[in-house]
Amino acid sequence: MRNLRLKAPSSLLADYYRLFVNRLANTLQSNRPHPERGRHYYYCPKDEKTGQMFSLAFETIRPHLKGELTIDLYAINPATQCAKWVAIDGDYKDSLADFVKLSFHLRQDGVKSALENSHPGGHLWIFLAELGFELRFCCVPAEESHAAVKVIERSFGRHHLLP
Repeated sequence: MRNLRLKAPSSLLADYYRLFVNRLANTLQSNRPHPERGRHYYYCPKDEKTGQMFSLAFETIRPHLKGELTIDLYAINPATQCAKWVAIDGDYKDSLADFVKLSFHLRQDGVKSALENSHPGGHLWIFLAELGFELRFCCVPAEESHAAVKVIERSFGRHHLLP
């Protein structure tokens, strides 16, 4: 069997950075699972001598895109309280089917989304900057939050909304 290597050209790095990076803080997934729990945990990379956290750099993103490293990014910029993207995580068996329904309704409202398969469910990505705005978490206008609630109601019914 042939060993395929993924490539991460500079143009891909720049696109990834533009779409996903909203602050330079990040976490890395551990290389080895926890000996008792068997899970891979995330940690903040730090300089061993100074204890200072490392800022996210292309040298970290490249191995992530090549599948050699798993990183975790923060969606919300702490200075502006805005997000350039939203990822909805569905860790249940039928999440992809639900995301297809939600994606359909979002598309009806002019919002493009991307589905990602993962074990055991999936993710639905919405890139807000591509729509020409960022989502501000400290004060979402009522008409925008109302529209989002309507999309969720149409896709899943009212029982999925928190009181």
